[in-house]
Amino acid sequence: MTFRFLLFGLILSVLIVACDDEYYGPTTGNGDGPSANFIETDVSLSPDREYIYFSVRDTIFGLYSGLFKARVTHPIREEIYHGEYYKSPTINFDNNILAFLFEGRICYYDIAEDTMKTSGIDDQFESILYVNLDVLLAARNDSIFLTNEEDSSYQYLRDGWDPTLVAPDTFLFIDSSDNYTFHILKDNLEEINPETLYTIITGAFPRWPTLEPNSGHLAYGIEFWDQKFIYSGVAGESPLPGETLTFIDSSEYSKPYILSYNQIIFSGPDGSLYQSDFKGAKSVPFIHTED
Repeated sequence: MTFRFLLFGLILSVLIVACDDEYYGPTTGNGDGPSANFIETDVSLSPDREYIYFSVRDTIFGLYSGLFKARVTHPIREEIYHGEYYKSPTINFDNNILAFLFEGRICYYDIAEDTMKTSGIDDQFESILYVNLDVLLAARNDSIFLTNEEDSSYQYLRDGWDPTLVAPDTFLFIDSSDNYTFHILKDNLEEINPETLYTIITGAFPRWPTLEPNSGHLAYGIEFWDQKFIYSGVAGESPLPGETLTFIDSSEYSKPYILSYNQIIFSGPDGSLYQSDFKGAKSVPFIHTED
């Protein structure tokens, strides 16, 4: 009996310490913190390009799961909202409302008021994205929709998947003209016809295009069965059939995002955020573990 009480007390102490400690992310197994079972993913960039927002999944206990941000120039994790099953965080253009998905439903977190509300839309989505002050793109099933913070409904915008922000009202997405030809397109809410930036001929499935508008550099993921790879390119310079693509890295949690003219970040093979350039230089961890 005494041993059982001692064992229960030890487990309880570990859980209390774990809940109180600040999350400091995946490590290389040096005993300094959580292991690679903590996955940093769903990266988005604030409209002022000063912060990234991302979700963390603790695949063991859930104690460290939540929504985080990090400054682009000196990336230290800052937890915004604690909890499990959150994904696709996106900050509005005033940097005061964080929208995200909870089990597929749209939620809004008021950072200043520390309050959270669930949208009146009952349907589920795969991703969301602020594209203007209070306008959201919501995507699911190869279709992109429009909604906003006050709406309890949404409207169809166009076919396509994985929209990412380029500038106010302007976004990238992927569409296909046949089973093997995929297009990265740039669209504006005020325009009728999107602009084709890049065409990929592949038997795999492209995902998450991202663009650095000044240089025209692109990055995107390609899924092939259970494997995911990250590639880069240049807008207007589509590869010829059979031409070798510029390989960046592989990742089980592939979602690249461009931060600058020579910097791509993505979820690396161990679940941590990594950075590389557009030529496939050796990837290195992005997040700093100390101030």
